[in-house]
Amino acid sequence: MSIDAAREALALLHAAVVGPTVELVLSAHSNGLGQADKRTREYVGQVGVFADDAFCDDAFFTEGFIEKKAQDEIRVMEDILGCAFVMAQTSIKRVANSTRALNALAKSSTIAQKTVHELMRWPGHERQAPPYSKIELIDAVANWWKHREEWPCDWAEITTRQARETAQRIASLGISSNTPGKLLEIVGHFGLSAPSAQMTSNLAPLWALVRQWAEAVETAVWDEFSVLYSDLRRD
Repeated sequence: MSIDAAREALALLHAAVVGPTVELVLSAHSNGLGQADKRTREYVGQVGVFADDAFCDDAFFTEGFIEKKAQDEIRVMEDILGCAFVMAQTSIKRVANSTRALNALAKSSTIAQKTVHELMRWPGHERQAPPYSKIELIDAVANWWKHREEWPCDWAEITTRQARETAQRIASLGISSNTPGKLLEIVGHFGLSAPSAQMTSNLAPLWALVRQWAEAVETAVWDEFSVLYSDLRRD
């Protein structure tokens, strides 16, 4: 492989690591999350009272209505959180695939020969629930969220290998098919707070985990390629 081809491949990897679009989207998600959380807390414990005085009608806004509105907002938060995990997964896969693409250019690269899941378990990366890394768990949560409607109510009845592996990873977080509000229970493992803890609406901790891992992978790639190409310099 020529040094120019190496520079181009490493530039593509760096673009995947930086992920400015993902960061912007997660920031927008944070705003929506904060608004939904605020509305939820306005509903909870306010029977017959709505934030807008024009809607204060005790005869209409019953306790059941308020509870339903709060549940609706919680579903909105779950949807936003689910999308955030999928966005994080997209970034993870882009970095992993960009790294693996280097193997076609430099067969002697040890890291480029690793599988996607091996890269997710990159040595030294913090583990939340052994034997899985946080990156593996983010990937698993995203997979579950995307395919949750296809899963049986009882996860013991899952038949496909990939879905079973995903369920095993999520189970390592103490989540089962019987756990209510699964996603809201999961988020605490990634530096986020559940609504009951007055969510900060900041998804930055999730992105920070992905970015930390991605930068570690990129550094390892550069360490190898700087040996293979003595004239290669990292900007």
